[in-house]
Amino acid sequence: MTVETLVGEQPVVDHINEICEQYEVDLVVMGTKGSGKNTERLVGSTTAAIINAARYPILSVPESAPLAPAKDILFASDLQAMDGSVEERISRLINLLHPKLYVLNVDRKEKEFGPDTSFELRQLHYLLDKYHPEFIFTEDADTAEGVERIAADKQAAMIITIHRKHGWLYNLLHSSFSAALALYTDKVMLSLYNE
Repeated sequence: MTVETLVGEQPVVDHINEICEQYEVDLVVMGTKGSGKNTERLVGSTTAAIINAARYPILSVPESAPLAPAKDILFASDLQAMDGSVEERISRLINLLHPKLYVLNVDRKEKEFGPDTSFELRQLHYLLDKYHPEFIFTEDADTAEGVERIAADKQAAMIITIHRKHGWLYNLLHSSFSAALALYTDKVMLSLYNE
């Protein structure tokens, strides 16, 4: 592995995509110092901002995370279509770690489970059934706190989320679920960018 140090005057968040493209980065790894409701405004804000801005996978590693491969992984899915690169990254990670996989299907309040979700659910099963995951369906985990609670219940050491590019108006009015979870969780989190 080659390590190269970069120094700049501008915030990394403003140039993360250009840096990743220039250096052909596959994965951005960031440490976070703390988690929880009391510290979310004080720590992790750079990680959250980079997750919102980046078009690259972000691995956020809390200071308290053990340095060991994750034996249990929770994939928080909103049942939206994933592009091929996201599917490939999830498969490569699972093939590498051989974890117990939990797939949490989070129902957004405006999109209830029903016929519209059947195609996305079939695609998810097609991608993941060979890993024998446990599927969990919930309507009350539409928050970072809810996902963290379920991850703790399943003793998952890692959470996988998907982040998407949104327009400036969406970003102004809404915070990214992945970014919010990065602020809250004490788990290692892999946030994969989906076009």
